[in-house]
Amino acid sequence: MAALSKAARKSPAETIRIPALFVFSDRDQVVRPDLTRAIAARWGAWHETVVVNDSDDPAHHVIAGDALSPSTTGKIADRIVAWIGATVAQPALSGRASREKR
Repeated sequence: MAALSKAARKSPAETIRIPALFVFSDRDQVVRPDLTRAIAARWGAWHETVVVNDSDDPAHHVIAGDALSPSTTGKIADRIVAWIGATVAQPALSGRASREKR
């Protein structure tokens, strides 16, 4: 896992031209949310961050799913569906525009 994290940090995210949705918690105790934000900030295409700090998982790492975070599953699933719909509806989305949802 450490090697994967290192590869992500060193990746040329600025050159990526595919929209991305970053869903994470600022309270994550498994991965560093500051590094997730840093990668998102470097993303070369349109992207959105969704911060979920009210999951049921005590480590705030598994932020959706009936097993560890059932109370946020529906909300996150709806947000993903909306993001996909907005992204598909505007296939020309590119550039450095971004937004954050909480």
